[in-house]
Amino acid sequence: MAIYTFTGDFAEDLKNFPTPDIPKDALRSWGGDTTSNTFWITNGDSEKLLQPEEQIPAGWKKGRKSSLPFKDSLKQKEFGSRVNPEKHKQGLKEAWASGKFANRDNTNLGKNQNWTEERKAHASKMALKRERLTCPHCSTTATPAMAKRWHFDNCKTLYK
Repeated sequence: MAIYTFTGDFAEDLKNFPTPDIPKDALRSWGGDTTSNTFWITNGDSEKLLQPEEQIPAGWKKGRKSSLPFKDSLKQKEFGSRVNPEKHKQGLKEAWASGKFANRDNTNLGKNQNWTEERKAHASKMALKRERLTCPHCSTTATPAMAKRWHFDNCKTLYK
C-alpha cells in the first residue's frame, strides 16, 4: 500500500490521490450511485438490476422477490395443517407430568438473588442521597428526570 503525503493544496491533492482499481461492476453491487436510477426486476425465482435505458423482459416485473416464507395462502394453509394444536397441547401436558420441567423454578424470576444484606443497605442509602425535586402543582417528590418528564409544566393537575 502506497503512502501519500499531502501538499496542502486541496485541488492538487484530490487530483493526485491514489484510488484503488475497483471494477465498476463491483461498485454497482455495493449500491453504486444513488442517482443512477437503476432498478431491480424479478421473475419470482431470480432477480437482477437493470439500467434505466434497458427494457423489462417478458415474464419479469419491477421489484424484488418477497422474502416472506409463504406468498401463497394455499401453501400457508397446508403448512399450518401440519401443526395440530391439540397434539401439541397434549405433548406439553405429558412433558410436565413426566417431570421434564420439574427443575424449572420461576418463583424468583426477575429478582436479583445475588444481593447481600450489606449491598441492599448500601443501595438504599445511595437512593436516599439522590437529589429530589418537588412539583409545585401536586407536591410530588421525584428524581430530576422523572420530575421534569411528568411534573412541572406537564403535571396532570394542571389539566384538571
